[in-house]
Amino acid sequence: MELALLIREIGRGATGARDLSGDEAQQLYGAMLDGVVPDLELGAIAIALRMKTESVNEMIGFLAAASERLPKLRRPRTGARPVVIPS
Repeated sequence: MELALLIREIGRGATGARDLSGDEAQQLYGAMLDGVVPDLELGAIAIALRMKTESVNEMIGFLAAASERLPKLRRPRTGARPVVIPS
């Protein structure tokens, strides 16, 4: 993945930026979650996304990337059920 090209595409401001496809977003967010994006590029990506706002496809890509990396919770067959409160 060529981070410089992605930053150039999403870093053109609210009106000039191109939305990432779901696959591009999944790869980018996956790399971010894995911690392989260098700090300088990570900062540029965060600022660019903040300026342009994320699209639906980008959020779907993030959900896919996160789902691949998070443990799956299974509902117990009997007894008490866990409650997950994100914080």
